[in-house]
Amino acid sequence: MSDKTRLFFNILKAELEALTDDLACSGGQCRAKMERQEIGTCLYQENEALLTQEACGIVVILNQLDDLDPDNLGSIDNLVEKVRGMVRELTKNHEYPAAVLPLINAKVEKIRAYVNQ
Repeated sequence: MSDKTRLFFNILKAELEALTDDLACSGGQCRAKMERQEIGTCLYQENEALLTQEACGIVVILNQLDDLDPDNLGSIDNLVEKVRGMVRELTKNHEYPAAVLPLINAKVEKIRAYVNQ
């Protein structure tokens, strides 16, 4: 695996771990809004359930990344396509919220641009 591919892979894993933390933080913000009565209990519960499902999906994807052998994929483009395919398949098969795919695709593109600069 090239240094750039290794860098891409390591940054992607770190970014997805940070994304799960961001989702947890968003849940905390929703709770605070509910406690200030800016949103109702029902909306809070819906938001919390959605954020939890998104975070669970990302954790499963992270676990799948651990099983991936980037050394066999060669280039960053091959790795990106493998990751995108894996995310599409897991999102569809496990019925994760639709937001998981664009969230991860945005991270992938951000990292690809950084690594290729």
